[in-house]
Amino acid sequence: MDLFAQVMLLVLALGILVVAGLVVKRSVRCGAAANLCSRTVLLQRVRRLRLAKMVEHLGVDLGEYIARMPRAAIARHIQNCRRCSDVDTCDAIFRDGRRISDMHFCPNYGSLNANSKNFVAK
Repeated sequence: MDLFAQVMLLVLALGILVVAGLVVKRSVRCGAAANLCSRTVLLQRVRRLRLAKMVEHLGVDLGEYIARMPRAAIARHIQNCRRCSDVDTCDAIFRDGRRISDMHFCPNYGSLNANSKNFVAK
């Protein structure tokens, strides 16, 4: 193989490496953006529910809750809150400012209370 062919082969190999590097970089960046996006969507969903009040009532910053709690757990909390049949009690507790020990009716209380120690207080 002459010198020109060797140089062209080297240029082609470098080109392939550059393209592969850009593809990997983009996929990593999109993966991080997808995680941020999904956390942002979860935050919006939580804010529309009584779940946001419950998290804050436990002294946990909502942003910390979204950032640190596993997404599957947040999704489960959202589902539990949406399906809860005791919303009148929930509303009364927040309106009356009852103590946290009175919140055992909430399907998310046990999980939130157990995990609240892992978060930075508001």
